[in-house]
Amino acid sequence: MISAVRATTLDLKHQEDYVEPTINIEELPEMDPWSSEGMALARFEKSRDAAQEAAEVERQAMVDLMRIKKRIRAFALEHHNQEDFQDHHLPQEMQDELESALAALTKAQDEKQASSQRAQQARSEFNQTVLEAQ
Repeated sequence: MISAVRATTLDLKHQEDYVEPTINIEELPEMDPWSSEGMALARFEKSRDAAQEAAEVERQAMVDLMRIKKRIRAFALEHHNQEDFQDHHLPQEMQDELESALAALTKAQDEKQASSQRAQQARSEFNQTVLEAQ
């Protein structure tokens, strides 16, 4: 029976995806997640992640706006000598897309600003909590 256990253990250790089932104490967080400091850190990290996501949404809104403006410039270049477009008016569809993209960008910028302020506030609260705990 002992030989079977040894053989099985050796066989398992030679498997590529085998992980030794040990507890590594060094991987524990520096701060107890249930303490007031840990909770403040978690709130800050959540706010920071939301601010980063809002910044990504703003970047995408800017890319969308630039794409629409590029299409408008291409349209204007293509139609600048045609009599139908001498009044320099865009088709309603392009105007609507441009207005929608501008509104989306404004909304994304506002959300990014608000998220950044919430993250800064959460960071300040975390710093204050750590100072009070010392």
